[in-house]
Amino acid sequence: MITKNGALKIARLGGVDVYVHWTWALLLAWYVQMFSVGFDNKWWVAGVVACFALMTFVHEGVEITCGKLVGGSVSEATLSFLGRGSNLIPPQRPWPIILTYMAGILGYAAFLGITIPLWIMGTVRFTWTRDVAQFSFMILVFNVILLIWTAAPVYPLSGGRVLRALLWLLIGREGSLRVACVLGLLSTIGIVALALYLQSWWVGLMALLIAVQCVQGFKEAKMLGAIAQLPRRKDVCCPRCQQHPIAAFHVRCDCGAAVDPFATRGLCVRCGSVAALHRCALCLQRSPIADWYGPTGLFEVQATSSAAATPPLPPDDSTASKPD
Repeated sequence: MITKNGALKIARLGGVDVYVHWTWALLLAWYVQMFSVGFDNKWWVAGVVACFALMTFVHEGVEITCGKLVGGSVSEATLSFLGRGSNLIPPQRPWPIILTYMAGILGYAAFLGITIPLWIMGTVRFTWTRDVAQFSFMILVFNVILLIWTAAPVYPLSGGRVLRALLWLLIGREGSLRVACVLGLLSTIGIVALALYLQSWWVGLMALLIAVQCVQGFKEAKMLGAIAQLPRRKDVCCPRCQQHPIAAFHVRCDCGAAVDPFATRGLCVRCGSVAALHRCALCLQRSPIADWYGPTGLFEVQATSSAAATPPLPPDDSTASKPD
């Protein structure tokens, strides 16, 4: 079916819905216009686009698999010529982020073991047709472009996210995001210059998308700074990221009541439902509530009135059981 954001669902693999976005039509039209003159048989153009899609699919698959292995969550992946490929949320800690996005970069690097020998056989060692030589060359070119583009230390590309995670180890979560966004905005100047030199509208569009993401990153960094100033509960800590939760932190039950999961052991005093898991607002990972209290998991259950509760966080932090 066609989704509201213009993508066609083509498969469901490993619990992840896979879509193809309409912007692939832009890729096909651009490639046919620019490079079809290099082929005697125009069907080779479709072959190049199919190989481009395959490399992108494998890149996203490797990144998603690694992200899930380190504890991340994902529900859909979109093969899109523009924008983010999936809604993958790795654990919000430096090393899981580094491992997740480095895996995606290495996915493109691994394809060089195929595209380089293919190019050598098609253009150097054997005398094949002109179309085969052009096909092998274009596959190698796209592989190199995808690898360089993905590995570039420009936020929010994969390389930029790895850079941000490395900076996180040195200057903290908020500061690393600010620095990564500044570097990303500065990089757009060079990308715009490249777009003007190549007279390429799609390179300029990429620069615009990077700038928009960096502006959103600044807003997120500001929010992280505000969260860092909030008082914390010192009696519990997240078993994943080892950070103390925000004091008076409440989540919204399905019945509409605001519940303090640490005061009531996840029990909603209005409807009586119990949430066994709680998602950390800082690292976004879910853990059993008892694990927040250390190895023993012992604590007192205190009934609290929902009327005195503070405003809840967004619905995806709900205490109700819901797939990520």
